[in-house]
Amino acid sequence: MKKSQSEYLVNRAIAILVTASLVVAFSLICEVPRARAQSAVATLSGTVEDPNGAVVPGVTVTILNPGTGFAREATTNDAGIYTFPSLAPGNYSVTARGGGFPSVEIKDVVLNVNDRRSLQIQLKLGQVGEIVQVTDEASLINESSAVATTIDRQFVENLPLNGRSFQGLVALSPGVVITGTSGAEQGQFSVNGQRTASNSFSIDGVSANFGGIGTSNLQQSAAGALPAVSAQGGTNSLVSVDAVQEFTIQTSSYAPEFGRTPGAQVSILTRSGTNDFHGSVFEYYRHDALDANDFFANSRGLPKAALRVNDYGGVIGGPVYLPRFGEGGPAFLSGKNRTFFFFSYEALPLTLPQTRLTQVPTLALRQNSNLSEGLRAIINAYPLPNGPVLATDSDLAEFNASFSDRSDLTSYSLRLDHNLTSRFQLFGRYSNAPSNRISRAPGQTLAASTIQDSDFNTRTLTLGSTWSISDSLINDLRFNYSTQKVNSTTRLDNFGGAVPFNASAFFTTPQPFTEEESLFSFFLLSGTNASLLLGKDAETKQRQLNVVDNLFVVKGSHSFKFGGDYRRLSPIYGPRDFQAQIYFQQTADVLPPRDPVTGAFLRSSSPYFSIIESNQPGTLFFNNFGLYGQDTWRALPQLTLTYGVRWDVDFSPTFGGGLQPLSATSAGFTDPTTLDLAPEGTPLFKTTYNNFAPRVGAAYQLRQKKGWETVLRGGFGVFYDLASQGVGQQIQVGRPPFGNQSSFLGPIFGGIFGPSAAFPLPPAQAAPPVISRQVPVLQNLPLFDPELKQPYSLQWNVAAEQSLGANQTFTAAYVAAVGRRLLRQRFIPGIVSPPGTTGLLFFQPTLVDNTSTSDYHSMQLQFQRRLSRGLQALASYTWAHSIDTASTGQSAIDTSLNIFTDGGPDRGNSDFDIRHTLTAAVSYNLPTPFENRALRAVLGGWGVDNIFTARTAPPVTIESSCCSSRPDLVPGVPLYLSGDEFPGGRAINPAAFSDPPVDASGFRALRQGTVGRNTVRGFGAWQLDLSLRRQFSLTERFKLQFRSDFFNVFNHPNFGQPANNLTFSTFGRAQSMLGRSLGQGGGSGGFNPLFQIGGPRSTQLSVKLLF
Repeated sequence: MKKSQSEYLVNRAIAILVTASLVVAFSLICEVPRARAQSAVATLSGTVEDPNGAVVPGVTVTILNPGTGFAREATTNDAGIYTFPSLAPGNYSVTARGGGFPSVEIKDVVLNVNDRRSLQIQLKLGQVGEIVQVTDEASLINESSAVATTIDRQFVENLPLNGRSFQGLVALSPGVVITGTSGAEQGQFSVNGQRTASNSFSIDGVSANFGGIGTSNLQQSAAGALPAVSAQGGTNSLVSVDAVQEFTIQTSSYAPEFGRTPGAQVSILTRSGTNDFHGSVFEYYRHDALDANDFFANSRGLPKAALRVNDYGGVIGGPVYLPRFGEGGPAFLSGKNRTFFFFSYEALPLTLPQTRLTQVPTLALRQNSNLSEGLRAIINAYPLPNGPVLATDSDLAEFNASFSDRSDLTSYSLRLDHNLTSRFQLFGRYSNAPSNRISRAPGQTLAASTIQDSDFNTRTLTLGSTWSISDSLINDLRFNYSTQKVNSTTRLDNFGGAVPFNASAFFTTPQPFTEEESLFSFFLLSGTNASLLLGKDAETKQRQLNVVDNLFVVKGSHSFKFGGDYRRLSPIYGPRDFQAQIYFQQTADVLPPRDPVTGAFLRSSSPYFSIIESNQPGTLFFNNFGLYGQDTWRALPQLTLTYGVRWDVDFSPTFGGGLQPLSATSAGFTDPTTLDLAPEGTPLFKTTYNNFAPRVGAAYQLRQKKGWETVLRGGFGVFYDLASQGVGQQIQVGRPPFGNQSSFLGPIFGGIFGPSAAFPLPPAQAAPPVISRQVPVLQNLPLFDPELKQPYSLQWNVAAEQSLGANQTFTAAYVAAVGRRLLRQRFIPGIVSPPGTTGLLFFQPTLVDNTSTSDYHSMQLQFQRRLSRGLQALASYTWAHSIDTASTGQSAIDTSLNIFTDGGPDRGNSDFDIRHTLTAAVSYNLPTPFENRALRAVLGGWGVDNIFTARTAPPVTIESSCCSSRPDLVPGVPLYLSGDEFPGGRAINPAAFSDPPVDASGFRALRQGTVGRNTVRGFGAWQLDLSLRRQFSLTERFKLQFRSDFFNVFNHPNFGQPANNLTFSTFGRAQSMLGRSLGQGGGSGGFNPLFQIGGPRSTQLSVKLLF
């Protein structure tokens, strides 16, 4: 069989990489000192000087990891320079001997993930053969041009991390903005003005971006834009906090080895065993009796909902002992200095408190004798009202409730490391993390009697080898296969007096559709959280294959690195077979309309519109490939340059099972009236192969005085993003090629598309449509520009780092980025009926192209102190401004609402434009100045830790009530209202806005409103998390730690974004606390709200046994 063009190019590229690597390796083989490569590694280099400051060539420098026995030697060159590339992060000792001087030993040289550090060694006078131990802590200079934040294991274990998940560490880095999420946009945070879907997560050097999604549309999960979080919305499905060795987030990196996306590069290195057995057993406990109530629950007189957290587990690592067979000798073979293991187990049953402010049909409406029995069965499935009738709608009343969601997680992993020989090392890690969640009214639309059941299963297998082929050639290989399976269903219960219906309530005659394979939806569009769902949502499975290979070569003052990264994603899409959707615009529409003069009934009640869908499963294939070559050159003892180029290819996705995507012709992207489909078999867009990304960075040691070093650094680089990241939007229920739909409009539309919608559904309207490309109307379908190209950004920074002693640094940086060719969706309201084409009608199509841009500029300050004398600290401040024409490529939440081909009217503040952000984390082991042993036993071992976060308000885009546009600004009317009746004391004033003029249909604005995009602001936020701990030394090896964590210790109320659509009766007011507005976790988007910033005070008690 003839290979495809993409397969041929990939094979050729791999062959070129291997050939080039071998040529370079053999040309340098005789001149390269010994090296060892490993993914997520560090580099240590420096100079050796005599007591007068002159460089000393020919000195043997040895680096030793006491925990594993790993040792390596290097010899200083003529410039006195030594280099240790590709070191595993850890604690080392460094010894220099030779040159006619005594040996010098420096202990506790700590290297973290992706470190590029410089250590200057000064030889001392004395007798040859003596060993001089340097007792001062080593002063390590950062020679990398990247802007990065590294948090070591000790800091991770001490800080009050809400939810024991590493997402809390992300916000400690400058340039990071935590954002809200939804089912369509789940990235959760933006870095240096990049989009939330552009962040890359890796664990042990391979991708962790294989997150699934528990909704009917694959959205961003299809192309691998999301990390694989659990059903609870935590990253402990990937790695437990106690199994993390190092955490690094690079927000502006200029090494070509990093790529695929231009956002943050989040690197996690897992722990491995050592020659000694180490581990811990822990339990973390929470109870609602220790917590404050939700602000909105208090405001409605609702009691605290139940909260239970029992997070327990343990880790253990050490050498592997195997039974020895045969006579004589020890009974077990020791794996010391050879084979190590590390096992992690964590279980987290969680009862999560929730508060919902919803609107439901009134008692009067339910008892109205004119309400049909079919609709009465649906209306009674809403909870009974417990609040006042709305002033804006006499058929709706408040139903407010506090309740609890239940979820479970079980996560375990095993890592094995084996030194096969002194030149060949192997490692493997397997993890399995099933989780589930039962959520009442998840998201922002469902009624409180709707429950969603979500089951997640995350599995990963990573294998790696490090082969020192010779002293001059080292190859590091990583292989990963990961899956995340997500199954989501919905059901109704009797919460709040609701009476559930079953599937038969939707039909006038019996139909073969049941809740097991179908979904039944009922929407009251005028209400808040007023939708009902019953049945299957979707079952999806994301599969990732990732192969990473790196070749490392050092020659003199040059450190060369070549590599390739191939990732294949093949998500399986399993939607429900059938769906019936019923929409009522106004609540009163459930009653038959009356003649305004006589009061007589004109006809039976009718939905605003209804949609019937049929669907089928399918598989997609995404392929990403990247090659890079780079050189880190120590041009001068004070100057380090890193430069190179990266080549990325994002192949156009393909569909399995004989299905073909719906591709568009290019004409419709300049003139929507000429929109048409391309012939079957045409790819969504053309694959581009000219995505070369040059990068250069420099670090210069301006001052080298020990403990007071000054380093200047800067860099510039091109970074490509994935063109395919928006393809998941076309994978929708009811749209070809995975489905089809029939629509029936209510009498208000005048029967322009056939018979009017009816409810219950008569047989003719309940028939599932045939799935075919040949449909008369394509509704709400994203279509991709066939000339779509990979987006890219240009990033640069200039920074100065000042050492303040051996353990403290202060960094000031200017960081900037401009995004070009960014994905943008242009929503076309109404019907597009292109003349002279295939005869298709496009109803509200969305066009995806490269017409968006962004600009970001910031000042970033950071103070960092590594652990010394019991004190460790990290503080970051960012002053930034982010501008763009669209902050996301997802139409479902795209606030641009643009009806023009020109993006000018939409250029404004980004959705994540937060001007000022401050974070500070401090861990302090309190001193015990008592000589008395009894007093030390009672008062010793205390520690205090905290995380403080403060930020200014994010922007809000106001949406008109008539059409897809922004409103006009009413002159002379204040934008904001103040008063105690508003949550947070402030609300956006609805009287300050009016709808723009519309065309005759009433659905399409004639122009964009005069209110700019993202010109109004929501609420700022601040919070302090505090921890107190006490550690007892039971024996020399066993320690027992008790701690109390207080999240939002002052119970300061922080509020989510106010309602932004003028249609809502709650317009301009916050409807939830900040934590709940940022995301619901799992399939609903983002991280768990309990573990976010912005919730009520929550207290956690824990005990941990360490050995």
